[in-house]
Amino acid sequence: MEIWCDSADAHVAMSFAREGWLAGITTNPKILSAQKVMAEEQIAALLDAQQGFVAVQVSASSTEAMLAQAKKLRGLSTRILVKIPMTPMGIKAIPQLREHGIPTLATAVFGAEQFLLAAQMKVDYVAPYLYHMEQQGIPSMEELAMMQEIKQHYRFTTKIMAASIQDIQIIKKIAKLGIDALTLTPACLNRWMENDYSITSTKTLNEAWEPFAKDYAGELFS
Repeated sequence: MEIWCDSADAHVAMSFAREGWLAGITTNPKILSAQKVMAEEQIAALLDAQQGFVAVQVSASSTEAMLAQAKKLRGLSTRILVKIPMTPMGIKAIPQLREHGIPTLATAVFGAEQFLLAAQMKVDYVAPYLYHMEQQGIPSMEELAMMQEIKQHYRFTTKIMAASIQDIQIIKKIAKLGIDALTLTPACLNRWMENDYSITSTKTLNEAWEPFAKDYAGELFS
């Protein structure tokens, strides 16, 4: 499973990239605007901070403007993954982007029927918004499971990227389904790495070691 970080902070991206498991960085207009830095500078910094893709969403509302923005984004780097919302205008833009060889991520997905349409257009990734789905009364895990079934049944190559995750406990459920990728905020990623039982257990073992270490540990554990 690919693990992506949802952030526009290059320092955060670099810190997770050092861990060796980061597949890429995802952003959206809200995340980029919060940094109050020129978009080109932010994107360049995110590309420099890690070796994977950086997913950047178009902000235009018309198909023509989406295409123009996507081409500009792709001109910045071949590691730019263009996010296109599954709106009527975005759906019209996706096939044209494929004709230009621009990799795309269909975003703002709220149902398996949208995944089916995006996969038919051979987008590279589809990002269902799990938390936002639940807020709208949509059973997100059921829809996610249905997407995976559709993908396997028709042998689509489109990758499913579970997004908008608030509860890290559902990560194992997502993994059990065989979902290709997920994206998490830095806070969620930190919670994932900080298991209280692991910390407590390690502390107990180290405390038992301290008396022995004073006299017998030798240079190996000094």
